[in-house]
Amino acid sequence: MIVWFRKSACCLASLLFLTSSQVAFSQTKEKPRLKNFGSSLDRLKWDSKQQAAVEKSSSKKSSRDDEDVVRVDTQLIATDVLVLDGRGQPVKDLTREDFIISEDGEPQEIGHFSLGTDQTVPKSIVLIIDYSGSEIPYIEKSTLAAKKLVDYLGPEDRMAIVTDDVKLVVNFTSDRKKLKRALDDLLQLLHLGAQGKSQQFSALMATTRELISNEDIRPIIIFQTDGDQIGFLQPPTRNGRALPSPGGVLPSLIQPFSLDDIVLALDKARATVYTVIPNVRLIGVSEEELPQQTKELMKKAGRVFGFSANFSKKDLLRYAHENYLPSQRAAAKVATATGGWTAFLELPEQADEIYSRIMLDVDNRYILGYYYSSDRPRDGKRHSLSVTVKNHPEYQIAGRKSFIAPLVNP
Repeated sequence: MIVWFRKSACCLASLLFLTSSQVAFSQTKEKPRLKNFGSSLDRLKWDSKQQAAVEKSSSKKSSRDDEDVVRVDTQLIATDVLVLDGRGQPVKDLTREDFIISEDGEPQEIGHFSLGTDQTVPKSIVLIIDYSGSEIPYIEKSTLAAKKLVDYLGPEDRMAIVTDDVKLVVNFTSDRKKLKRALDDLLQLLHLGAQGKSQQFSALMATTRELISNEDIRPIIIFQTDGDQIGFLQPPTRNGRALPSPGGVLPSLIQPFSLDDIVLALDKARATVYTVIPNVRLIGVSEEELPQQTKELMKKAGRVFGFSANFSKKDLLRYAHENYLPSQRAAAKVATATGGWTAFLELPEQADEIYSRIMLDVDNRYILGYYYSSDRPRDGKRHSLSVTVKNHPEYQIAGRKSFIAPLVNP
């Protein structure tokens, strides 16, 4: 991976030391507020031929180009993995010698190994919280759970908070009082009638592109949302929702990127996502049970919006397949693709348990890394990544399955 360090008058803001035997980490605990969080999305446009988001050509320098930076090729590819035994329980007390890490099927020499509880390996945690109308019943308990998440932070960890109206509430900081105050302020805004804008995937894309850098050794994103912006991502005809004809008001809300573009950005950032969906679970529910589950979901939404859930079974199936299932699947996909997992917050009171489970998962992981040799391709493309435990084929490994190779411009 390529690490960028900002220069100051006397020193580097952060430094990553690499040796053949160990990796020592340090990072800036607090970053200044970004002036225009979300502005990187304005530089994207949808390329219908490539079926992907591309950067708009511009003669202006990016904010990164304007900074005085030093580029250091660390040649380290790192990933965190959770090892589960046949009963689905975390396997502890493994050592470096127990693992095999492979790139494109070729075993690599492990250059870094540490435990998830190692407080010398700093975590950069971003909480993205959707506080749009349908999420209102869950926010109070979720903010209380998030405060416990703040208390969990180690001495080298830091955290940022982003909302679904693409606002950076707090940039990365280790100041617990500041983080808790921001959560209290969000709850107060809600009590005053404020709501988010259901732009949760835009918030995730902006977070990945603007907040997380290679300075962040172990980036973790907690993504609390129902995922209902999926109908406004590219290409809209594939997202299970019929949008108005061109020229209307809603088409202006269509974003210039797809869900695959978000996953690609997360791969580049090496972030692990844990998705929390505040609603009744529809994913994995049989067609026979789906109408009843959908009715329960709509009843909960009805308490917010005031509409009736007295629909026929056919209508309920249609609503599930056209609206709610695509949203939940999209929110879950960003977690699965990055080696994380999804939890359903069906009752507000479950928030504390879910957030605690996320932190337990983080602690139970192993961080593995290998040096990216100079003869390997630096093509900016996706390459496969696999981790196994020697002599234990029955173990299940939860973690990232790919990485984006460093890109060196000619």
